Amino acid sequence: MNDAARPLLSGKAVTTLVTPPLSPRKDHQIGTAALAALIFFSVSGGPFGMEECVLAGGPLLSMVGLVVLPVLWSAPEALITAELAPAFPESAGSVAWVEAAFGPFWGWMKGFLSWLSGVTDNALYPVLICDYLVSFFEKEAEVIGVAHGIHRVLLLLGLTLVLTYLNWRGLDVVGNAAILLMGLCMLPFVVMCVAGIIQYQSLDFTRLGQLPEGGWGAVQWSSILNILFWQLNYWDSVSTFAGDVKDPGHAFPRALAVALFVVVLSTLLPLAVAVAGTTFSYSDYTDGFFGKIGTALVGKWLGVMVALAAALSSVGMFEAEMASDAFSLMGMAERGHLPALFAQRSRHGTPTAAILCSALGIAFLATMSFLEILEVLNFLYMLAMLIEFGAFVRLRVSRPLMRRPYRIPLGTAGVSVMLTGPVVLLVCMMAMAPLKAWAICGVAVMVGCGLYFALHHPATRRCCVFLQDPFEASSATAGAWEPLMVVQVYGTDVVEEGEGEEEEEKEERKKGTGVMPYV
Repeated sequence: MNDAARPLLSGKAVTTLVTPPLSPRKDHQIGTAALAALIFFSVSGGPFGMEECVLAGGPLLSMVGLVVLPVLWSAPEALITAELAPAFPESAGSVAWVEAAFGPFWGWMKGFLSWLSGVTDNALYPVLICDYLVSFFEKEAEVIGVAHGIHRVLLLLGLTLVLTYLNWRGLDVVGNAAILLMGLCMLPFVVMCVAGIIQYQSLDFTRLGQLPEGGWGAVQWSSILNILFWQLNYWDSVSTFAGDVKDPGHAFPRALAVALFVVVLSTLLPLAVAVAGTTFSYSDYTDGFFGKIGTALVGKWLGVMVALAAALSSVGMFEAEMASDAFSLMGMAERGHLPALFAQRSRHGTPTAAILCSALGIAFLATMSFLEILEVLNFLYMLAMLIEFGAFVRLRVSRPLMRRPYRIPLGTAGVSVMLTGPVVLLVCMMAMAPLKAWAICGVAVMVGCGLYFALHHPATRRCCVFLQDPFEASSATAGAWEPLMVVQVYGTDVVEEGEGEEEEEKEERKKGTGVMPYV
């Protein structure tokens, strides 16, 4: 595919541009604790959403899924991220891994599919924030008129705008906010679990082994798998922060291990206490039902805390997802796949154009229903993950000596066996997906291919400013890099070197001219 696509860039105009680095990147913005909190919100954000899982498969399958899926899916994905994110400490994240393994086309497709899946996922959170608050404060919402209609739409747009601004303020702000939000979100469930321990004698653990009303025939397998998968995926999304993390070689393995433990524990225990400590019918378990469970177990005040925690959890997930999506677009621009505009950072170190692009996508997709969004984002993410798994194995074979600050203690055969279960799971879930999801994702793949050829066409490269030729960068090895003072910019409408420079200075600068290295 690489050789076939390369002629697209033939005849490109190359202009030497002497310029300072594009952005005021902040060094070492986040530490291990903030990274763990961002991973927590990128993946889960707490047990919210598991109510629909109980409705679809009953407590038995929900609990089994929360034990099996972290081993089958979450741990392998987290281990891959721990190995490759520090090896490629740049904003492109997994795009850099795939590009190093398979070349620019597959790197672009991985980035496009992951970004589209992330934006689709992020469209859920303003809706969930609004739904949780409206469902619990229904009378107040009716009085002020935000339960439905144009006022609801304005509320959703307002929430998106405020949350986008918080994201623009900086990754350090988002990371510190994630730590605080994680504590606030978990507090009501800690109270719920403590109340369950105190009332141990009244808990009915036999309910944990029950199926939904109607038995095995009533199990909605597609729904339960999609919900569990959504609850336990996106471990690789934080790889886009690798260039802004203190000591990523040590921070990523530790943060991922902590986040995996917290994600499983914070979902499994509250769900077990909720089912065993109440007698609600499983058909009552819908979004926001944890608030009613808290009220039944302890009192009205805990129900209010759970409703507020649900809204705060959605805020945390929105911020983590938007930051990941925006930094991914910035990384793709740094690698020459997108115009240089997407690589420019604000004074807070954040990619302004990339954040705005993600925000527009969120506003557009927020009109879809929860289940439609869930099926589409999962399918897109599964396609991206199949590419990523292949790239991981390919790098183990083609670049065994590549610098890896952390390495999974398994050989190539061992990691291939480790990935067998996740690949089988992805294939099964894709086979169970509805035709609508196949159609939407098929169109998305065709759009991605079309954008690739359009953005890498000579006419586009002449009209827009690109930082480098992705085909030249694709042969680079893994490692950290820093933007050079002198870069090659692909396009014609660029600022030439400043007049009045001494010829000797120009010659010295030209000697150092080249693309940004990834060495």
